[in-house]
Amino acid sequence: MKPKKPSAKQLALLQQARALQQAGLVSDAAVIYKKLLAVFPNNPQLLTDLGTIELQLGNLPQGILLLERSLALSPRQPHAVTNLGIALAQLQRFPEAVASFSQLIALTPENPYAYKLRGNARREIQQFQLALADFEQVLALNPLDIEARLTKAQTLQYLKQYPQAITAYEELIALQPDFSEAYNHYGNLLHELERHEQAIANYDKAIALRPNSVDALNNRGLACQSLQQFTAALASFDQALSFSPDFFELHNNRGLALYNLKRYQEALASYETAIALNPDFVIAIFNCGVTFQALKDYSAALVCYNKVIALQPGFTEAHINTGNVLHDLQRFPEAIACFDRAIALDPQVSGCL
Repeated sequence: MKPKKPSAKQLALLQQARALQQAGLVSDAAVIYKKLLAVFPNNPQLLTDLGTIELQLGNLPQGILLLERSLALSPRQPHAVTNLGIALAQLQRFPEAVASFSQLIALTPENPYAYKLRGNARREIQQFQLALADFEQVLALNPLDIEARLTKAQTLQYLKQYPQAITAYEELIALQPDFSEAYNHYGNLLHELERHEQAIANYDKAIALRPNSVDALNNRGLACQSLQQFTAALASFDQALSFSPDFFELHNNRGLALYNLKRYQEALASYETAIALNPDFVIAIFNCGVTFQALKDYSAALVCYNKVIALQPGFTEAHINTGNVLHDLQRFPEAIACFDRAIALDPQVSGCL
């Protein structure tokens, strides 16, 4: 049986649907596509068009089903394969996304975007070596792709291929010296390598290019803390918080700088702000406990450590610190029980009296 041909009225409806879609009226276009699909249920183009609209409307599972139906009927549709892979990645179905992007590469082997999409999906499932190969292919096809160069450098860093990562960052900066993110991420690599002064120099360049870069300001503060430059660290965290006052991790980092400056009450205030923004932020709760312990407010310290353990029973340091507080309170059997729990969690643990 020959496929049914659309009538003049149906062709006019199709043109109307596409015009609505191009105008951004995707819900109205979807109504028409559904009517046409009721008549032509196996038309790949209609399935692709409606699938794409469902994705635009945020109906990812329905859009994926429609695109899969379309591709089962007509596999050689690069646009549909691209949209399918992106939707799968948005749903964190990364192995399926990788398969879609591999299909896209088979259809368009000279398309750098296809390799970039697959590389990003592979990174999400820790396939860093394969991802690296994809980003190298992107750059072979388009050497000026700045985003791919950055991601390649980051991937080398994850793989601990540090000399190659350094080269990748330096080549990126030479190619685009006004790219703030390149300096920030290069700084992260140098910080990881404990080359803290060089890390700070790169963060400074990132901040000079983008003064409101909260990430670079926070990273600069962390590097200053590594050098025990706590006043400088505090200044960086304060500057970052002026741009992002609800960034709970920043308040915790600020608290650490204040703690190291022995400004314990101010440190507690910063930790408490972090906890108010994220009540389950165990690191800040733990740090509150450490600060109360330094102030010899043992009851408050125990409350903090107990809350940490309730939220994260495997937090070894919380068991150790609880044991230390109980030891100072001469509650020795309870202290021993805490140390036993810490050793059970980590037999190599130190700090148990």
